[in-house]
Amino acid sequence: TLSAIETVAIVGPTRNLKANYLARAVTKIETLAFPSRYEPVILDKARYTAGDDERRAAELMRAFADPEIKAVWAARGGYGSMRLFKLLDENQIGQRPKVFIGYSDMTALSLYFYRRFGWVTFHGPMAAKDLACGEEHYDRETLIKAVTCATPLGEINSNKTEMLHRGVEERVTGRLLGGCLSLIAATMGSPDELETRGSILFLEDAA
Repeated sequence: TLSAIETVAIVGPTRNLKANYLARAVTKIETLAFPSRYEPVILDKARYTAGDDERRAAELMRAFADPEIKAVWAARGGYGSMRLFKLLDENQIGQRPKVFIGYSDMTALSLYFYRRFGWVTFHGPMAAKDLACGEEHYDRETLIKAVTCATPLGEINSNKTEMLHRGVEERVTGRLLGGCLSLIAATMGSPDELETRGSILFLEDAA
């Protein structure tokens, strides 16, 4: 979990981003009482991505290696996180569990951390997208509770979700697993394939 005044690293593992959105993300994170930092090279561009694969993988590993950083927050999604797998040092990353936040293409990294290390990660707002665009794009109260409380969140109420299958009972409990549907499908048959038996599966997709 994350406590106030603990440092957050903003990282760019996927698509390139705009400086003004990054600046707004820093402001928003600090209004949540978390000091933030980022590397200037996060604004690099290599066609579609925020710099080449080597740059993005090295940035991610430095964030996990830094003992002062308690959370790693993805700037945005897009494409490219799975390209980093072959460049990541599992021994280096696995030694320092941290809060990891993001969705969309971050699903691949969340599955990587979960399957290899058993980590809990957070399917939450992107720093330089949802946070930068204001509280109408995320639920501030739920976000703070999720990343700062060690106890389970309990029931999550949202009018933007659709129940696909209720199970045998009207109310069910279990480990919440899932993420972006296309990324989950892309990991099928790989070491990072999601095992959902005994869990509650959630899927994110665009209509």
